[in-house]
Amino acid sequence: MFTQLSIWSTSEASVAQLKTGKVTAWGARGSGGDITKVKAELEADAIDEVWSTDYAFVAKLETGKVAAWGDRGYGGNVAVVKTELEAGVIDEVWSTERAFVAKLKTGKVAAWG
Repeated sequence: MFTQLSIWSTSEASVAQLKTGKVTAWGARGSGGDITKVKAELEADAIDEVWSTDYAFVAKLETGKVAAWGDRGYGGNVAVVKTELEAGVIDEVWSTERAFVAKLKTGKVAAWG
Protein backbone atom coordinates (compact mmCIF):
# COMPACT_ATOMS: atom_id res chain seq x y z
CA MET A 1 0.00 0.00 0.00
CA PHE A 2 1.20 3.49 -0.80
CA THR A 3 1.45 5.82 2.18
CA GLN A 4 1.80 9.14 0.40
CA LEU A 5 0.52 10.64 -2.82
CA SER A 6 1.03 8.18 -5.65
CA ILE A 7 0.73 9.13 -9.32
CA TRP A 8 0.66 6.96 -12.44
CA SER A 9 0.29 7.99 -16.08
CA THR A 10 -0.52 6.91 -19.61
CA SER A 11 0.44 8.93 -22.69
CA GLU A 12 -2.53 11.28 -22.24
CA ALA A 13 -3.84 10.89 -18.68
CA SER A 14 -2.80 10.57 -15.05
CA VAL A 15 -4.33 9.10 -11.92
CA ALA A 16 -3.40 9.80 -8.32
CA GLN A 17 -4.22 8.21 -5.01
CA LEU A 18 -3.94 10.41 -1.94
CA LYS A 19 -2.87 8.96 1.38
CA THR A 20 -6.52 9.33 2.45
CA GLY A 21 -7.43 6.71 -0.15
CA LYS A 22 -9.24 9.14 -2.45
CA VAL A 23 -8.50 8.64 -6.14
CA THR A 24 -8.61 11.27 -8.87
CA ALA A 25 -7.76 11.29 -12.57
CA TRP A 26 -7.23 13.92 -15.24
CA GLY A 27 -6.36 14.11 -18.91
CA ALA A 28 -7.98 12.52 -21.93
CA ARG A 29 -11.14 10.65 -20.85
CA GLY A 30 -10.65 7.71 -23.20
CA SER A 31 -7.01 7.28 -22.18
CA GLY A 32 -7.63 6.76 -18.48
CA GLY A 33 -8.53 10.32 -17.46
CA ASP A 34 -12.05 9.24 -16.52
CA ILE A 35 -12.36 6.83 -13.57
CA THR A 36 -16.12 7.21 -13.13
CA LYS A 37 -16.83 3.49 -13.76
CA VAL A 38 -14.14 2.24 -11.34
CA LYS A 39 -13.85 5.05 -8.76
CA ALA A 40 -15.94 3.33 -6.07
CA GLU A 41 -13.97 0.12 -6.57
CA LEU A 42 -10.63 1.97 -6.38
CA GLU A 43 -11.61 3.83 -3.22
CA ALA A 44 -13.25 0.86 -1.45
CA ASP A 45 -9.91 -0.91 -1.11
CA ALA A 46 -6.31 0.27 -1.03
CA ILE A 47 -4.44 0.15 -4.32
CA ASP A 48 -1.55 -2.29 -4.18
CA GLU A 49 -0.06 -1.66 -7.63
CA VAL A 50 -0.92 0.13 -10.89
CA TRP A 51 0.36 -0.54 -14.39
CA SER A 52 -0.31 1.31 -17.63
CA THR A 53 -0.17 1.00 -21.39
CA ASP A 54 -0.23 4.04 -23.67
CA TYR A 55 -3.97 4.60 -23.12
CA ALA A 56 -5.17 2.41 -20.21
CA PHE A 57 -4.56 1.54 -16.58
CA VAL A 58 -5.00 -1.61 -14.51
CA ALA A 59 -4.87 -1.62 -10.72
CA LYS A 60 -4.49 -4.53 -8.34
CA LEU A 61 -6.22 -3.81 -5.06
CA GLU A 62 -5.03 -5.19 -1.72
CA THR A 63 -7.92 -7.68 -1.69
CA GLY A 64 -6.64 -9.10 -4.98
CA LYS A 65 -9.45 -7.58 -7.03
CA VAL A 66 -8.57 -5.94 -10.33
CA ALA A 67 -9.90 -2.72 -11.88
CA ALA A 68 -9.11 -1.45 -15.39
CA TRP A 69 -10.06 1.72 -17.23
CA GLY A 70 -9.12 3.66 -20.33
CA ASP A 71 -9.12 2.54 -23.95
CA ARG A 72 -10.45 -1.04 -24.29
CA GLY A 73 -8.11 -1.75 -27.20
CA TYR A 74 -5.14 -0.93 -24.97
CA GLY A 75 -6.18 -3.05 -21.97
CA GLY A 76 -8.76 -0.78 -20.38
CA ASN A 77 -11.18 -3.67 -19.97
CA VAL A 78 -10.28 -6.89 -18.15
CA ALA A 79 -13.71 -8.51 -18.49
CA VAL A 80 -12.40 -11.50 -20.46
CA VAL A 81 -9.71 -12.33 -17.86
CA LYS A 82 -11.02 -10.72 -14.64
CA THR A 83 -12.16 -13.97 -13.00
CA GLU A 84 -8.87 -15.63 -13.88
CA LEU A 85 -6.85 -12.66 -12.57
CA GLU A 86 -8.71 -12.45 -9.27
CA ALA A 87 -8.71 -16.22 -8.68
CA GLY A 88 -5.05 -16.70 -9.51
CA VAL A 89 -3.60 -13.83 -7.48
CA ILE A 90 -1.33 -11.65 -9.58
CA ASP A 91 2.37 -12.24 -9.13
CA GLU A 92 3.74 -9.89 -11.79
CA VAL A 93 2.37 -7.69 -14.59
CA TRP A 94 4.11 -6.38 -17.68
CA SER A 95 2.80 -3.94 -20.22
CA THR A 96 3.55 -2.89 -23.75
CA GLU A 97 2.13 0.17 -25.46
CA ARG A 98 -1.07 -1.78 -26.28
CA ALA A 99 -1.49 -4.74 -23.91
CA PHE A 100 -0.95 -6.23 -20.47
CA VAL A 101 0.20 -9.70 -19.49
CA ALA A 102 -0.02 -11.03 -15.95
CA LYS A 103 1.79 -13.97 -14.42
CA LEU A 104 -0.37 -15.48 -11.72
CA LYS A 105 0.90 -17.24 -8.61
CA THR A 106 -0.82 -20.37 -9.94
CA GLY A 107 1.69 -20.33 -12.81
CA LYS A 108 -0.93 -19.36 -15.38
CA VAL A 109 -0.58 -16.35 -17.65
CA ALA A 110 -3.36 -13.97 -18.68
CA ALA A 111 -3.15 -11.38 -21.44
CA TRP A 112 -5.52 -8.63 -22.56
CA GLY A 113 -5.54 -5.46 -24.60
